[in-house]
Amino acid sequence: MAQEQVQIQEQKQQQVQRLSQQQMLQVKLLEMPLTELEESINAELDDNPALEKGREDGEQFEETNEIESDNDDFDVQQEQQERQDALDTALERMGGDDELPVYDGRQRHDNADYEEIVYGDTTSFIDKLNEQVGERELTERQKTILEYLIGSLDDDGLLRKELDTIADELAIYYGIDCSEKEIADTLKLLQDFDPAGIGARSLQECLLLQIERKVTDGEWERNSSVYNQLKTIFNHYFDAFTKKHWDKIQTALSLSDLQIKALQAEIRKLNPKPGASMGETMGRNVQQITPDFIIETDDNGNVSFYLNHGDLPELHVSQSFNDMLMAYKDNKKGMNRQEKEALLYAKGKVEKAQGFIEAIKQRRNTL
Repeated sequence: MAQEQVQIQEQKQQQVQRLSQQQMLQVKLLEMPLTELEESINAELDDNPALEKGREDGEQFEETNEIESDNDDFDVQQEQQERQDALDTALERMGGDDELPVYDGRQRHDNADYEEIVYGDTTSFIDKLNEQVGERELTERQKTILEYLIGSLDDDGLLRKELDTIADELAIYYGIDCSEKEIADTLKLLQDFDPAGIGARSLQECLLLQIERKVTDGEWERNSSVYNQLKTIFNHYFDAFTKKHWDKIQTALSLSDLQIKALQAEIRKLNPKPGASMGETMGRNVQQITPDFIIETDDNGNVSFYLNHGDLPELHVSQSFNDMLMAYKDNKKGMNRQEKEALLYAKGKVEKAQGFIEAIKQRRNTL
C-alpha cells in the first residue's frame, strides 16, 4: 500500500512539472513582441520536424494516451516528397547565392497604414570572430595568424584557400615564416569558435565539426546513435548524402524509415553556411519594430484597435509523424533498441509540437 502511494505521488509530481513547463512557455510567448514571436515560431519550425505550418488536411490531432489519426485521405507520397524537399533545401543552398532560409509566411499587411521602424547594425561576422580572438589567451604570433585566417574566410565562413598559399602570404605581408602545420594547428583554434563549423575547409568538415560540437557541448552523448550514425554518414557515405541517395544509406546502415526521418531532422538543424548565420552585412542584420496592436481612427474621431497577427502562420502537428507513430505503436515488442530510440524521439517531438501550438493559441486568446 505504501509503495502504491509513493507511485501515485510520483505520478502527480510529474504531471505538475509538465503543466508548469507549459505555463512557462505560455508566459514566455506572451511577453514576446510580434517580431520576436515570428522568429521564435520560425526557429521552432526549423527545430521540430513534427511541427508544420499551414492548415491541416483533416481533423486536428488531439493529445491522447495512444497516438491517433483520423485523416484517412492523407497523401503519404506527397508528404514524403515535402519532407525530402525540406532536406534538399539545405543542400541546394550550399552551392547558390541565397542566404539561409527566411520566414516565408503570409505577406505582411500590404494595405496596412502603420509604419514599421527599420534599424540594423553593420557588425560583420569577421568582427565577431575577431572579438572572440581577444577573449582567448594567445601569443601575438598566434593572434596574427588567427586574424589572417579569419580574414581569409569566404562569406559562408569556410576556408577554401590552400594552407601553403596562406603561409606564403603571411611571409610576404607580415614577415612571418610559418609551416603549414602551424597554420593547421592555429586553424583548429579557429574551429573552436562560435558558431560551430566556422573555419571548415569543406562542407563535409563543416558538418562533422557541428555534430562534434553537439557532443562537446553536452547536447548529445558520444555513444548516442544519432551522433554515430551521422558521423558514419558524413565520413563514409558523404557522396550518397550529397546526391540524396537515402535509400542506399538506409540499406547500408540497416535503418528504419523512422530512424532516417529522425536523422534528416537533425541534419536540417546543421548549417552549411555558418558565416552567413552571423550576418555579414547590414542587410542581413536589419530588424523591424512591428506593433502588437494596430490603432485606427475614423473621420469622426472614433478610435478602434485590433490585434496584429503579422506573419504568424497556422500550425499543426505533422500527419506523417502521427502515421509513423501509429505504425510503430502495434509493433513495440518487435522493435530493436535503435527503433525504440527513434520512436521516443518522434513521440517527444509530437508532444513538444502540441505544447507549442497550445501556447500560441493561449497567447492569442489572452491578448
